[in-house]
Amino acid sequence: MQKKTYKPHPGAQTDFLKETAFWTFYGGARGGGKSLGIAWKMAFEPIKWHYEYNGRRVTKTDYNALKSKGKKGLSIKVDQYLVDYESYRGLIIRRTFPQLQRNLVPECDKLYKPYGAKWNTRNSCYEFPSGAKIYLVHCQDRKALDNYIGGNYHRMAIDEVNQFPWNWVDQLSTSVRVADTQLINPQILLTSNPGNVGHKWLKEKFVNKCKPIKNGPPIYSEEFDVWYQPKRSGPTYVDEEGIEWKYIPATVFDNPSILENDPGYVRRLKNLNPTLRAMWLDGDWDVFAGMFFDMWDESKHVIPQENFRLDLNKYNVYRFYDYGTKNPFVCLFAAVDHEYNIIIFDEIVKTGLSASQQAEYVMSYSLEKHKLRPSDFEDDIADPAYWTKHSEKEGRLY
Repeated sequence: MQKKTYKPHPGAQTDFLKETAFWTFYGGARGGGKSLGIAWKMAFEPIKWHYEYNGRRVTKTDYNALKSKGKKGLSIKVDQYLVDYESYRGLIIRRTFPQLQRNLVPECDKLYKPYGAKWNTRNSCYEFPSGAKIYLVHCQDRKALDNYIGGNYHRMAIDEVNQFPWNWVDQLSTSVRVADTQLINPQILLTSNPGNVGHKWLKEKFVNKCKPIKNGPPIYSEEFDVWYQPKRSGPTYVDEEGIEWKYIPATVFDNPSILENDPGYVRRLKNLNPTLRAMWLDGDWDVFAGMFFDMWDESKHVIPQENFRLDLNKYNVYRFYDYGTKNPFVCLFAAVDHEYNIIIFDEIVKTGLSASQQAEYVMSYSLEKHKLRPSDFEDDIADPAYWTKHSEKEGRLY
């Protein structure tokens, strides 16, 4: 069976299909070709291939030697894709079933069915002639989530992962494992736009640690009367366990198919309010719809830690509290200068502490880390719930 011909767009989409990092996040603005990229990478990534010269097999060494001499007639031919491996199991997840139907099923149908795959309604999966299976499932609530924790999948993809809290994604990741990494590279593939409940953890875990790099100067599009900044992936982040994390930024300008076939889509993104436009047209993670400070600009509102020194002759210091036990309690440390500029220079976030334990922890933390005594603070400011009486058993973990 001949697979569906698909030529990825150069740039972000090609980078995504080639990426090998265990945690691979492909996202940013809308219209970057994410869903089609996921459908392809989950099925048709090569696992075995050979080299040819004028239709004849050659070794890799000979191939490279011939290539260095500028020989024509060189090619790389795929022997097997992921779905040619009989035991291959892939899992593609969206938050709700209607989202699966609207966004992923059409992309999967046009790629998988020409390759002989049949949809098994009972098991919610595509079954390939080899015996390989790719499951399409929703994860609307905790009950649905539990169905997939503890499973055994070679690859997992979560489309629009910004709709998921991090602890769900972290638990799902334990279901990705392979017996032979020489044959199949295990991966978790994520796609998303900025915004929603996952905005903060995606920015912290991917965008901040794998900062995109400007790919040349800004480009002006006469057709759409808009400037945009091309970007490419920054270096892969490797954590203390040796696990690789990769962020591949993409915008609608990385997807010529939309630019050519639906130019009105770009104009609709351009005419959104400034915050949504920054998120969905520019792929800007430093703004977030619903934030109190919707004019947030990291280049203006964040200073390097080494550039700040707490001096009580220059600043009045405050502590701000948000009470919580099972949910986190938060204490922000703020310095206010004589021109009323506020600098948040530290924070505490803890769960499972009773009211008196929270107070004790804040006092000891202030003294040990910043040498600040109660009399050094101009005021302690909290929501009304913080000043009500609470049971000492409330929030204890023992």
